[in-house]
Amino acid sequence: MSKMKSISVVVLFSLTAAIATAQPVVSAVANGASNTLNGLPGSPLAEGSIGVAYGRNLGPANLVAASGLPWPTTLSGTSAQIEASGQTINLPIYYTSAAQIGFLVPSNTPVGGGTIRVTYNGQTSANFGIPTSRANLGIFTRNSRGFGPAIVTYSDFSLVSQTRAPNCGGPSTDCGAANPGQTLILWATGLGPVTGNETTTPLPGDMTDHPLRLWIGGVQANIVYRGRSGCCVGVDQIAFVVPEGVSGCNVPIFAQINNGISNYATIPIAPTGSTCTSSVAGAPPDFLARLMAAASPSFGFISFDRNERRDRAGAAFLKLNGSGQLLTEAIETLPLGTCMVRTFFNAGGPEDSDPFSTLPFSLLDAGASLAVSGPGGRNRMIPRGPDGDYNTMLGNTSSGNYLDPGVYTITGTGGRDIGGFNTSITIPQPFVWTNPPGNARVMRANGLTVNWTGGDPNGVVHIRGDSAVLTAPNSDIAFAGAQFDCIARASANTFLIPPTVLLTLPPQPVNPPPGARPVVAFIDVIHQSLGALFTAPGLDFGVTDYEQELPGVPVSLQ
Repeated sequence: MSKMKSISVVVLFSLTAAIATAQPVVSAVANGASNTLNGLPGSPLAEGSIGVAYGRNLGPANLVAASGLPWPTTLSGTSAQIEASGQTINLPIYYTSAAQIGFLVPSNTPVGGGTIRVTYNGQTSANFGIPTSRANLGIFTRNSRGFGPAIVTYSDFSLVSQTRAPNCGGPSTDCGAANPGQTLILWATGLGPVTGNETTTPLPGDMTDHPLRLWIGGVQANIVYRGRSGCCVGVDQIAFVVPEGVSGCNVPIFAQINNGISNYATIPIAPTGSTCTSSVAGAPPDFLARLMAAASPSFGFISFDRNERRDRAGAAFLKLNGSGQLLTEAIETLPLGTCMVRTFFNAGGPEDSDPFSTLPFSLLDAGASLAVSGPGGRNRMIPRGPDGDYNTMLGNTSSGNYLDPGVYTITGTGGRDIGGFNTSITIPQPFVWTNPPGNARVMRANGLTVNWTGGDPNGVVHIRGDSAVLTAPNSDIAFAGAQFDCIARASANTFLIPPTVLLTLPPQPVNPPPGARPVVAFIDVIHQSLGALFTAPGLDFGVTDYEQELPGVPVSLQ
């Protein structure tokens, strides 16, 4: 082969590779508000809703948005189509970028499912399977990820928020917590189709034929309007009255249409005024008051926990380079007696993050080790590890080995940052889940009752579960699922996981066809005792707590 021919082959190979890498790849498609990914119960694209596709090479490197109405079917080289029931539906493009595009699902899109494909600069993606439905509501959230504070506004379109800003008044300003009896507006997409040219102008109108229900803190709210907004294509408004008897900074809010459940979000509600009351389940008295009063708090956490295999002790001493309010918002829990649902995935969808992990912490030195003494002379040391925290295995869970009921004392001699201290905690009688469902079928539409005995009556119980769908081998997403967390008083000894929680989890097919994607589901129960406060030189406060985690139980959700 001549040198010139060799160069030509190399150039041709390089060009072919460049073209191949430029081909758009769709890895996930979701409701534009909820971000619930394909394969989950809340994933169908509703007629007339805003959708989003995630992937690679879908558009230009920098996001480009449509300049006005009507949205074009080609924007900066990006176009997309849905194929369903033998029809090709061109999608109006709201925005485009390399990693994701937003679009309108036209109201005439066939229901039942189909495929979507994206074209960018002449290169077209492979078809990506999607479900479609008449209605499937998604609630917009302030982080644009489908969880956390919902976008809820007052009548002047100012935002319901945990804190009231000095510039409160008018669109997009923070005006504090809501009160029972107020009429508010929840912003969403996916209520269902409209009649008329939806691409050129908003089409408001009360969709009274929709069996929509709105739940706030487990209480059904009175809805006074549900339909398109007067401002925006594909965007819905739900005007509702805040029900009595609910309050907190993280009150769950979600919508229901028949057995279809929206994403779960939160809303701050105060009995009166504009300041909600924060809560941290299992926290000792005065914990939040001390935390929120500190400008840059230094604090310590000492924890004992028992699961089915081992007893463990750990501790961390930290300084937050920020306000105590930041930490409060990161660790706030739900009001007792309520539940929260979150979706999860391994890749290919919207980014996720733990708010606690993003806070600016500095590790503090409380000495080379901490000493633990328990009943019957059970003494242990908790050494400080190379990463600055303290961890040790105390023993197994057999009787007489270590964390049996009784008083345990922790002593620190002090270090570079933290002085000496002494604190104690009482390990309660064992917590027992008395009616685990085993591998039995659980009918999601009926809910599931969890009963227990023992534990600390002043503590709390977390009831958690998840269900995941394993996707096809050629997908960028290895799994996607939903998980829930319900919080109850330990003294209640019982809790009903509502149907509206379990219906968000993907079910296990009764007779799965060959090649069907497997579904795995578990439920577990964790008991958390009421924590105890302690003090030490160099600390604004410290907390010692105890948790008992029972073995997770596999279930077959139907």
